[in-house]
Amino acid sequence: MRRALEEGDALANKAIQQEQTGKKLLQQLENSQPGEPEYQEALQAFVKAGREHIAYEQDVVWPKFEAAVSHEELEKLGQQLRQAKKIAPTRPHPDTPPKSIVLKTIGMLTATIDHVRDALTGRAAKNPPDPQTR
Repeated sequence: MRRALEEGDALANKAIQQEQTGKKLLQQLENSQPGEPEYQEALQAFVKAGREHIAYEQDVVWPKFEAAVSHEELEKLGQQLRQAKKIAPTRPHPDTPPKSIVLKTIGMLTATIDHVRDALTGRAAKNPPDPQTR
């Protein structure tokens, strides 16, 4: 995105900021219980933020990116995304800086901890892997 579009940096930065907001809200949900006012507030904010982020990526980012990149490049990126999802963290980590090098290093350790934690708590069985990553 950043290399493919003249405005790629601005588009990517806005999307990353939206994702960080979503991670913080997910963390608030994880730290509270249904029925608590904090949970309800975080849930409503997450739904609103999620809808805004999806609309931004679908209506603004994707059309520009799709027009600027070849079909072959899109296929290659799709395959890379499917592979990355297999080893990505499974829980929100809003305090992890959204920088590429940080995500590649700390993200791997965090993902390993998440996967072990999911296996020990039974979360992995309750939330099977995304069928798109198989």
